[in-house]
Amino acid sequence: MANERLLFRLSFCILGQMTNYELVLIFNPEVIKKEAEADQLAKKLLEPTKAKIGKIDNWGKRQMAYPIKKHGEGWYLLIGLQLSVKDLEQLHKSIKSAEKVLRHFLVRVNN
Repeated sequence: MANERLLFRLSFCILGQMTNYELVLIFNPEVIKKEAEADQLAKKLLEPTKAKIGKIDNWGKRQMAYPIKKHGEGWYLLIGLQLSVKDLEQLHKSIKSAEKVLRHFLVRVNN
């Protein structure tokens, strides 16, 4: 299903064009103790994707509406970034392989 969505996006976008996105990451609160740690971890996750990172808005530790992976709290980050469509799959692989990320949400932002 995810691959079908990616192919759908590729059919409407030019592969080399950079597109604006907003990414919300929810980290395991037991791993992150300070804001700087969350920012560094997010940058490390985005490194292999060649994304241009804009503003990082650290929302801090918050109570979740329901537990995710047996955690009632999470450390939230909102990241503005520019990324080419061909690097989207690499971004998803990088985030999915990170055990420290409980949940993520990526949205394309209209220019």
